[in-house]
Formats: sequence, structure tokens, C-alpha cells
Amino acid sequence: MAGGYTEEFELCEMKTKIREIANRSS
Repeated sequence: MAGGYTEEFELCEMKTKIREIANRSS
């Protein structure tokens, strides 16, 4: 597994989590 791929995957996961929290707040 390439390091760049892992970074991109983690970024996507973070964005999804942030979106979930934002939806819960509003």
C-alpha cells in the first residue's frame, strides 16, 4: 500500500466524519 493512498483515504474518512457531525448539529 502506498503512503499517498493511505493519506487520501484518511482525508476522505475525515471529511465524511465532519459531514456527519455537521448534519447532526444543524
